[in-house]
Amino acid sequence: MARRSSEEKRAFWRMVVQMQEESGLSVRRFCEQEGLGQASFFGWRRKFRAEGAERRDGSEHGGESVRLPVRLDVQDVVAGLDERCQTVCELLSQGLSRSQIAEQMQCGWHTVDRLVRTIRERLEEAEVDGWLQ
Repeated sequence: MARRSSEEKRAFWRMVVQMQEESGLSVRRFCEQEGLGQASFFGWRRKFRAEGAERRDGSEHGGESVRLPVRLDVQDVVAGLDERCQTVCELLSQGLSRSQIAEQMQCGWHTVDRLVRTIRERLEEAEVDGWLQ
């Protein structure tokens, strides 16, 4: 099987991101349905968002502002996290403190703190602000 060129890959993932947005499905469900890796999906979508930000600031197209339609929400980010981080998100949404989460997950508070930092990093990477304090 021949490898795709970088242009073919880019076109493929741009189409995939658009299809997911139009589908109304979460990223997790869409990727499962299409047999795609969530990490790859999020990586390409992040790349397209960054390119869109460059275009919006007028650095391309002769100063003309161009926006790419990208829908991103907390649910999509959470769907891309590993199972332990998803559990922490669920327990935080129920109002549990980090120490209560540690007790329920039968781990140390430092483990929960590390997981919360990971969650925060993923949300910041996806430019979803103000969700986790």
